[in-house]
Amino acid sequence: MAAPLHRTALIWIAAAILALGAYVAYSGEKSLGSRVPDWVPVYPGTSAESIKSVQAGNEHYFNFQLKTHDACKKVVDWYEGKLHAAGYKTFGRFDYEGTSTVRSDGPDGARSINVRAGATADDVVISIESIERNTTGGATAAVPNWVPMYPGVTPGQTEASKSEQGEYHLSFSFTTRDDPAKVYSWYESKLKALKFRVSVETTPDSVGKLDSNASDNHRTFNMRNYPTVPENTFMVELTER
Repeated sequence: MAAPLHRTALIWIAAAILALGAYVAYSGEKSLGSRVPDWVPVYPGTSAESIKSVQAGNEHYFNFQLKTHDACKKVVDWYEGKLHAAGYKTFGRFDYEGTSTVRSDGPDGARSINVRAGATADDVVISIESIERNTTGGATAAVPNWVPMYPGVTPGQTEASKSEQGEYHLSFSFTTRDDPAKVYSWYESKLKALKFRVSVETTPDSVGKLDSNASDNHRTFNMRNYPTVPENTFMVELTER
């Protein structure tokens, strides 16, 4: 009996390792803090709760929010010290009734970091705007690996947040010259292969929508399109629970 029990134990251990690996990979997709550029200071004791990125010409904007119980002025004093130490020139300092702000430009003008701390009824919200110039890309919100990406497209503006209940929300856009009916048909096929329940409404060369829900109700994937010239713009919203 010892040998069969030994094999059973090994099987359970292997299953546990695989489950742990799956959990780590799944959790990593939801880690907003890991997406913050390493050149942007993060206030001690906080982590990103929502992030947004967008490319505008040769400038890449990455915005995120943090929360703390420290006073607004203390927060912005800390940032001003960090920015000076990194060679940034600060300006536009403002402190007034529960709000503190400061703006800054890097030593070569290639980067800027702007900080605003505002008091709410429960805490202080820190809003960071980081700008990187002369670049065609930068940090973005993480698109989970399971999300199908239409051939030949790159996600545009992305936004992500994590609710207090642990839900990960992500939205992104993309453009393509393909007929919307073709795009929706492609996504319908891919999502059904992932065991999603899919509902599609579309007409050729016009607006449409796709709503879907995973069979275990842990994921949703919804999409809308807006006819634009010369390409169609699609907006994707997804949730992981």
